[in-house]
Amino acid sequence: SADSLMGRGSLRRRARRQESHDSAASAASLKRKQEVEGKLIETEKSQTGGVEFGVYKHYIKSVGIFLSVATLVLNFVFQAFQIGSNIWLTQWSNDKEVEHDTGLRNMYLGVYGAFGFGQGVFAYISVVIVYVGGLRAAKIIHNDLLRLVMRGSVCRFFDITPLGRILNSFSGDMDVIDEELPGTVDSLMTFLWMVLATIVVISISTPIFLVVIVPIGFIYYFAQRFYVATSRQLMRLESVSR
Repeated sequence: SADSLMGRGSLRRRARRQESHDSAASAASLKRKQEVEGKLIETEKSQTGGVEFGVYKHYIKSVGIFLSVATLVLNFVFQAFQIGSNIWLTQWSNDKEVEHDTGLRNMYLGVYGAFGFGQGVFAYISVVIVYVGGLRAAKIIHNDLLRLVMRGSVCRFFDITPLGRILNSFSGDMDVIDEELPGTVDSLMTFLWMVLATIVVISISTPIFLVVIVPIGFIYYFAQRFYVATSRQLMRLESVSR
């Protein structure tokens, strides 16, 4: 009948409208999904603030407790030999009997030579220990980094991380750990013990120096905080921009 035909036509129109609505919703959902997938790659951001203690702890642990302690002790002994040689040279120059006593002069010369030999031996051993520890730490950190990259959802990691960033971590950052860090640690140990030894010697010979060293120490501390913070952030920005 006519009413039946009209009813079926109305149902077909409703079905087409529903299909059209579902199709539009599906297209919109697909578009949103594509937009999200198009933003998979995460932007690398530079960190701010100081370096966490855990970073230093991890590097020391990678070097090894024994090698870390040995570095401190060997540099301390080297500095002790250096101070001893300076004190002995002062004693030698103030002894007026040396000009008339050949045996005394030879004794002063022998002890001074022993101090110099001790400096050379401990300086060499300390440098070797620093670079052996640095090599050990570099291997461990490289393996940790490789294991971190390959662990878990590998496909997703390579989807959200550009290959250039990964190569930069395995080349530029590891180059700093391999080449620069051991030399920096060696210089740090040398100058640290040198400064401490100088302060001790001057304080013993001139006690009034202790009154001056306190404000000077505060000035150096604040200058160091400003310099290190600026230098650290510049290095982070340089690393991110590579």
